[in-house]
Amino acid sequence: MSTKEPHILTINDLKTLLDGFENGISTLIASRTIVDDIIAAIEEAGGISVRARDILKTSAGYEGNKARIEELLARYIAALAKIDAGVDKAAIKGVNLLKGESLFINFDVEGRSQLETRGINVSTSALDFRKPDFTTIESVQDCRIDVMNAIDIATTLRHIITSDLFLLQGREEFSRETMANLLTDNQTALGTPVTKDEAANLLALQVRQQLSEDDSNLAGDAQRQILSQF
Repeated sequence: MSTKEPHILTINDLKTLLDGFENGISTLIASRTIVDDIIAAIEEAGGISVRARDILKTSAGYEGNKARIEELLARYIAALAKIDAGVDKAAIKGVNLLKGESLFINFDVEGRSQLETRGINVSTSALDFRKPDFTTIESVQDCRIDVMNAIDIATTLRHIITSDLFLLQGREEFSRETMANLLTDNQTALGTPVTKDEAANLLALQVRQQLSEDDSNLAGDAQRQILSQF
């Protein structure tokens, strides 16, 4: 009975994995930016509903403030439209996490270990927003409830994306470190030892352009905790 030989990680394997990590990281960052825009639109809708409620509580009520209430209703509807517009444009490299699709990133070249980022549909229909009605305090309160529920769900999606982003950045950093060590070992074996800094420079020439410094800093302390586990 034959046993399968263990796969030995090569420089090309690491380059393949790093390509996948880089694509995944850029997708997660872009998706999170759109989620932030959607959360802002939801909060905008919430603020509008609060103003409408306060106006309805005055002695003039709806009839005495009809023009102002209708203006606020139009602005509320426009804020909801921003949410759906954001969801529609959130397809990044063929994956739309904001429509509930999943992003898969391989952690090994054979695809046996993967990170799956599960999206959540945050369109207004999926979030169960009711037809806006600002004619009574009760109907405005229904809109407020819809807003609060939507914020909870959209924030959950943001947390999912951020958590997986930190994990993926940690994996990418670990793989870059491994690749730099392999390059150093290879050069040493050939009788031309190089410093770690030189190996890192050689690595930079063989992989795609790294993320900007701002994006890399997103990992922060959480990334360092992940790296300490390897």
